[in-house]
Amino acid sequence: MPTGTIQVHDRGELVKTRLFTSQHDGVVTTGITGLSRGVHKLTAHYGDSDALGASISRPIGVLVY
Repeated sequence: MPTGTIQVHDRGELVKTRLFTSQHDGVVTTGITGLSRGVHKLTAHYGDSDALGASISRPIGVLVY
């Protein structure tokens, strides 16, 4: 099971870092606070490990009221 660090970026700016272990069964959730009102484009970045290479998610649009 992969372990490592997930970084969440908003249009390239780091907004959250989350560590995960094999106890997470490959699923990690997190809250993000402090985003300003408006549209944000979030991506999750996974650093490589012995089990998997590095990857970046597709952007997800988020509207903050």
